[in-house]
Amino acid sequence: MVRRGFTLVELLVVIAIIGVLIALLLPAVQQARESARRMTCTNNLKQWGIAMHNYHDTINVLPFGATNDSNGKRHTWVVSLWPYIEQNNLAEAYNYNEPFYNSPNIIQNTFDGVTAKPVDMYYCPSMNGGRMNTSDAYWRCRVHYAVNYGNVTIPHGSPTGIEGLKAPFGFDGASGALGEKPRTSDFSGFTDGLSNTMLMAELRAHPEDSAADHRGDSINDDAAGGGFMTVLTPNSSAADGVSSSWCLDKPEIGLPCIGGNEHHAARSLHPGGVQTLMADGSVHFIAETIALDVWRAAGSMNGKETLPLP
Repeated sequence: MVRRGFTLVELLVVIAIIGVLIALLLPAVQQARESARRMTCTNNLKQWGIAMHNYHDTINVLPFGATNDSNGKRHTWVVSLWPYIEQNNLAEAYNYNEPFYNSPNIIQNTFDGVTAKPVDMYYCPSMNGGRMNTSDAYWRCRVHYAVNYGNVTIPHGSPTGIEGLKAPFGFDGASGALGEKPRTSDFSGFTDGLSNTMLMAELRAHPEDSAADHRGDSINDDAAGGGFMTVLTPNSSAADGVSSSWCLDKPEIGLPCIGGNEHHAARSLHPGGVQTLMADGSVHFIAETIALDVWRAAGSMNGKETLPLP
């Protein structure tokens, strides 16, 4: 009897066909995965929006962006919102009478401090790494979301000037802009309307935990680590302004910076743009090709603009 089987040529053809099918299918799989990651990111921003509104309804003010008040209490919006994102355990363990870098808030060179406990809502799953900041002795979480500081550049470690009053949130520095003397007491200050004013957007962090880069350093009040500015459009190829000792210029991975005064662009790894949270709680995907004047208008709460958002 003659035994029939595949010839070598037939086998190679089958393997080639399988390879082509895999090559055609892989982009679709990757696109589906990115769609799922982006949906998670959207949900995170919506949860932050709910937390902002619940804080506002309870305290009758918005949380400060960052403060260094006369009592030396250095905190950011992140720790203010813990009770409103179901992180009461962190809020109860945190000592609000001490700055963020003191025990038990941070326990040096360990992950035992309160601010070194990861929370899923801190992170966009599309980001590659950069979940912790271990660049100095004060180990703490990074955060992939930031509050809107508007079209301003902030002198590192200095009080902000009059220009800063255009932004919904206050800034770091000795004045504690939204600490002891809240500037935007409630949503009534958003005269453009809540649907026309950004509260938050995505902010990329360096992919290495040990990197000394301020972007995404949202638990540290110093140098506006937890804020983004509308000086540049989203995902801009132009350099962010970052304090000289906290700037790692990495344009090859979309994180360009130049040492100096601070302005951090909203950035993400989503193809084509960033997710933004509006003050009414809605989330919009904003294309990185948006006109600069429109983007800056979205960062203003009282510029009398109506925005053509998707």
